[in-house]
Amino acid sequence: MKYRYVMNLFTFYDRSGIENYLEEQAKKGLIFEKAGSVFWQFSKTEPADLRFAVTYFPSASAYDPSPSENQLRFREFCEHTGWRHIADCAQMQIYCNDTENPIPIETDALIECENIHRSAKKSYLSGYIAVLVIGIMILLMQIFNFSRSPVEHLSSPVSLSMVLLGLNEAAMGGGELLMYFKWYRKAKKAAEENGAFTETSDWRIGRTLLCLLALIILTVMFASLIDGKAGYSFRVGRVLAILIASLALVFGAAFTASSVMKKMKISAKTNRIITVLIAVVLSQLTIAGNTSFILKDILHGNFIRSTAETYEYNGNTFYLYHDELPLYIENLTDTDYDGYSTKTEVRSSPLVSLTEAYQRPRPDAKEHPTLEYIIVDVKLPILFDICLRDMLNISGAELYREYGEAFIADYTEIDASEWNADRAYQLKHFASGMYSHDYILVYENRIVRFKPDFHPDSAQKIRVSEILGK
Repeated sequence: MKYRYVMNLFTFYDRSGIENYLEEQAKKGLIFEKAGSVFWQFSKTEPADLRFAVTYFPSASAYDPSPSENQLRFREFCEHTGWRHIADCAQMQIYCNDTENPIPIETDALIECENIHRSAKKSYLSGYIAVLVIGIMILLMQIFNFSRSPVEHLSSPVSLSMVLLGLNEAAMGGGELLMYFKWYRKAKKAAEENGAFTETSDWRIGRTLLCLLALIILTVMFASLIDGKAGYSFRVGRVLAILIASLALVFGAAFTASSVMKKMKISAKTNRIITVLIAVVLSQLTIAGNTSFILKDILHGNFIRSTAETYEYNGNTFYLYHDELPLYIENLTDTDYDGYSTKTEVRSSPLVSLTEAYQRPRPDAKEHPTLEYIIVDVKLPILFDICLRDMLNISGAELYREYGEAFIADYTEIDASEWNADRAYQLKHFASGMYSHDYILVYENRIVRFKPDFHPDSAQKIRVSEILGK
């Protein structure tokens, strides 16, 4: 006998949708045989005109080793009326009848409605409440990260992906709960007033779209992690992918252990406790193992770009990069020093692009000039003021220690014409009244933080505007 496995996309309480679907499949020669939490098993045979009934047994559990006495008595009652038990999945029981107009199993709409509600509270509702809470927690975390550093957050495709994932999870959990309670209130009212059962709603399309959207978001997030230009190593994305795959295996192992214990006739209470312990212990060990692996990689420099050179100085290991930069010290002043380390990191989302670059001499050649700058391109004009405020606050609360004393510094607006900029700011130490060589320059939709270790002259300012102000 050949079998076909179909993914279960029905909501737990969608009695009407499940019954209609199973009857349609039977007419196509696919007879329902087994219900799993993810896949349903059908046997291929001759088309048949069958009737299916879905009932709910609130006292049942997914951990039960065998049907209870009450369930067995209920099955015997159903068999006397022509209903044959096919399968069950936790509290949901599925029966089949080959007569044209069978006697209904459920005859009291109010009792049926309450049975569904009591069953839903044991697993279905708590699961989607957890999904909703997780979505809200993700969003709150992203809001917190945004409040700390809007530019960093808006330019990160990972952060944007997490926002979309949080919205997706909240929509999935909230949507399921909203649909359920909307049906339950309507069904209970109809059952009390006229004894009629309200057909359940089919939300398979919405659920499927949200699941596909979540997969797309995760794919985009991992793709951004392995993008070499983003300053991440391929190992970062790989470690996260391994962690998620490991956690999936952990919960698969817990599910398998639960199934084995059911076959061994271990009590539902013991089964539940052991299954939860397996899931918790293995997941914690998996997370700890991946964390240890990441820390080991960091200590051994495995997250450093493979193109970086290493050298020793005063017993310490330093890295020498050779990235291409938009602006070099050589563009501003003459130098014959060739030992510079040049590094650039780019993060870009559909909202903001952030480029961080520096050119530094080796520690044994500190007499040569250093150059650092940040370029922020704001792609959505409404976000420009937010990004500018963030850049201006980047040093607003910093404490600069000079000669053993602390000085509070902040950016003060200066003449922008020297930089051919729309606006210009320079970091000022308020206690001394002196200006640092740290500038914020605004060019249309671009914000540049220019930070050399020297005060540029007029010609150098013009050169900076020609290269970085484009």
